[in-house]
Amino acid sequence: MSGSQASTKGQVAISPAEQVVVPILGMHRCGGSLVARLLNLMGMELGWPLQPVSSENLRGFWEHKLFQAVNMQLLSGFGFHPDAFGTPEALINFSKQMALTQLSAEDKADLGARIGSNFMQPVWGWKDPRTAVSWPFWSRLLRDLGYQQIKPVVIVRHPDACFRNLQKWGHVQGPAATVGMSEKDFVHSMWWGSYQAILGADLDDSQTLVLCFEDLLNPEIAPVELARLAEHIDAPPESCQAALDWIEFQDSPRDPESEDPELALLYKGLCGLVEEQRLAFLQANPTVLVSTPSPPLERDPHLETAEYTVFQVSPSGYPHAAAFDEVAQTLHYGLGALGIPAPIVKRVEDIQGIPIVVGANLIGRFVDTLDIADALPADTILLNLEQIDASSEWMTDNYLELLGRFRVWDYSPANADRLAQLGVHVEGICGIGHVPQLERIAQDVEEDIDVLFYGGMNERRQSVLNSLREKGLNVVVAANCFGQARDDLVSRAKVVLNIHFYEAKVLEMVRISYLLANGQCVVSETGVDSEEEVIFRDAIAFSSYEGLVEKCVELVEDHPQRARIAAEAKSLFSSMKQSEILTRLLK
Repeated sequence: MSGSQASTKGQVAISPAEQVVVPILGMHRCGGSLVARLLNLMGMELGWPLQPVSSENLRGFWEHKLFQAVNMQLLSGFGFHPDAFGTPEALINFSKQMALTQLSAEDKADLGARIGSNFMQPVWGWKDPRTAVSWPFWSRLLRDLGYQQIKPVVIVRHPDACFRNLQKWGHVQGPAATVGMSEKDFVHSMWWGSYQAILGADLDDSQTLVLCFEDLLNPEIAPVELARLAEHIDAPPESCQAALDWIEFQDSPRDPESEDPELALLYKGLCGLVEEQRLAFLQANPTVLVSTPSPPLERDPHLETAEYTVFQVSPSGYPHAAAFDEVAQTLHYGLGALGIPAPIVKRVEDIQGIPIVVGANLIGRFVDTLDIADALPADTILLNLEQIDASSEWMTDNYLELLGRFRVWDYSPANADRLAQLGVHVEGICGIGHVPQLERIAQDVEEDIDVLFYGGMNERRQSVLNSLREKGLNVVVAANCFGQARDDLVSRAKVVLNIHFYEAKVLEMVRISYLLANGQCVVSETGVDSEEEVIFRDAIAFSSYEGLVEKCVELVEDHPQRARIAAEAKSLFSSMKQSEILTRLLK
């Protein structure tokens, strides 16, 4: 059971029964990406990893790979096209099979743990067009896992518009030829089959919101539709503004009525549902606040002129950028101790002097980070905080090209050696050191969590956590948890566990440094940083991967030993001043 699902003392407070789940259902290229992003900007968690931006959708697909992979596996396993391209008969038949499909208890527990460790916010959801036909499977699974507040959003777009978009990228040429149909007829029939599958599924009308994509692009109607979305997920009305600013409005008219009477009738009926729901909403909310797009942001004139700026790349709606908060603050305060003002900024236009960039791996991965590289000055310093490993999703050709364009610092000598092998010169090692301002985690709190783990999940990490639970320990997994919420959990933990994600096994000082500064007892898997491990041998409880469970059990039961490690951690790390690290780099 994941931390978000457990009920024992000390576990993360929110449970599946308390969470709102919002699946987005609709045909391929119907506007599901737009709806996912709008909901995300209003506060709905989309999780990570997401389908990367591509030339087909420069503004992002906002599609979680977990649901994408499971849907493709289900479709392929039953002999259907993995992208749910097919005739109406095939799509509806698959949907009916999904209503009867159940996982084994083991597979259900595994998928439930993966969902639970990925989504820990009050409202979360996902978009994948394949869910239009696999929804009966997900509906049953979610309820079996304890999720009770399921509030789908159905997004409708004119079938001709869906056809033009799919034809543009050549996705349906092969599937259409296979069944002997023209591309247009094939997409039209697939559109009809997809929405028939949705309408035939187990949807609670009172909990389902229906939207038209064309309405979201109409500046006169969109504000009301965003207000309906906000009400649907119980988001504050003011959250609509960021969503409204995201929309690229169009003034093109709707496509004419389809020549196929069945297609025209279904589209008209779905649009009628939208109008009925909108009318009911306006009658219940006669004073609904209708926003207007915000004017462009202007440069902040009050930013202090500085020799350096800490530029934290922070894509809008991407909460994981907060993982770099402590590093940005460490640089800010470390430079400040040297008498060098270095404001932290999150807009490229606010950069002054030489920027030190944290989160550089996010540049070019999101629509609002695509142009950052070209806007950075030539003397920019990129502080690489990612592990250099071939299996890392961040180690793309684009990222390596970016590292080759600018000055590079790295927090790890092992990373620097690997980058050199890839042709990237690392100018200096900027270790993550101590600044007193980050000593802020409460220490006088009852330690009712045995082992805390926070970070992304994969099989090797999940295996250790499962074994710890089998030992009877109270284990909390906190994915997507940052800032004060994470600090509150850390203060309650006897042990904070660090397990390598990649085979590179570089010591995760980006995460661990903050724990050491606050005198926490950390258990960490050993790796390739033998020199650093020698330095921290008394301040971190190191163990091989195979011995992590035993080491955690030992320390949970031995308070004096935990206290000694925690005290040594704080004492040793406080001597590793960030200002001194920066002095060596800036000479």
